[in-house]
Amino acid sequence: MALRAPFTSLDSDINAFLFAPVGKDGSGMVVTVATAMAREGMDPREEAQRLVGLSPGVAAQAMVGMIAKLGLADSGDLQETAARLVALLPRQMTQAPAPAQPGRVQSGVFWAVCLGMVALFVISAMGDNPASLDATPSASLEVFPRHPLP
Repeated sequence: MALRAPFTSLDSDINAFLFAPVGKDGSGMVVTVATAMAREGMDPREEAQRLVGLSPGVAAQAMVGMIAKLGLADSGDLQETAARLVALLPRQMTQAPAPAQPGRVQSGVFWAVCLGMVALFVISAMGDNPASLDATPSASLEVFPRHPLP
């Protein structure tokens, strides 16, 4: 059985880059590229896609800047670490479809909800409305009087 899209690994060709260790932080925890980017407020997959589009030298410089901001205990030679990480990026990456913007409803869903609401309105207007049962109809509309004469 195939997994649905939210449960599959997106852009698996960049996973080697995203999960590569950068160094250890002050508490001794291994920091990966994805963790480092998240700590800097970046979306790791979007940033990886951006780096793929850059030349290796420019991408390495961007990585040096990010690694330097982290202040890792064992960062070593930043240029060497950045070059090692950039080498893990794929040469050409397939473009993933753009995710739906948060807060925006797709047009098909929007129109389906609108159609459902119109249908409910029409059905409620045609059906036996409890509020209309209490009202007495006008005499001209009555076919049979409510209280026949004795």
